[in-house]
Amino acid sequence: YPRGRCQIIGGSLEALDRQRQMVLVREDPDSHGQAGGLLELYYDYLIVAPGLVDTTRDKLLGLNAPVEGLFSARNLHEEQALDAWVKAQAPAAHTCVHGTDVDVLIAVQRLLTLGVGAECITVLCPAAEFQPLPDAKACKLALMALHNEGVKTKTNCKVASVEARHQKIRAIVLQDGSSVACATLVTLGELGVDSQLFKAL
Repeated sequence: YPRGRCQIIGGSLEALDRQRQMVLVREDPDSHGQAGGLLELYYDYLIVAPGLVDTTRDKLLGLNAPVEGLFSARNLHEEQALDAWVKAQAPAAHTCVHGTDVDVLIAVQRLLTLGVGAECITVLCPAAEFQPLPDAKACKLALMALHNEGVKTKTNCKVASVEARHQKIRAIVLQDGSSVACATLVTLGELGVDSQLFKAL
């Protein structure tokens, strides 16, 4: 893009006013965790290209019931929030990662790097078999590495809801009725449209 003609703003769409041709954007928190402000951005033409986001969190909670400890770490803001949350937890706090693809392996590696003990991490795969990589041999080596580290993996784990106390996650309830205790849930499961964006539209 020509210099001075393009401005990139990190944030999320709060509202859209078609009459005034304006979008209301909440800026992402800064590097010190200070909340971002609200910006009114006016346009002549508006192109909306949100891509896909993880929809598990919306399905579990609805858009108006925030629970601390539940993350869908697919953008920088979520990654930073997850990092800060993990660093504030007790060393033995249990963490679950829900999903099926290579992002699950990346999330596990990130958690290990942040100091979460391998024995405190459980991968919950909604499919009958956990195959995060397309190559069967690479997949087998990755799963062996998880096992050797001490990370637990469970399959056929379709998340039905979360149990919370004082707005903090305490356990995940699966569709078969069983539950898994955890203080942190990273969801990297079903991809879909950004419901917050389309609600604003």
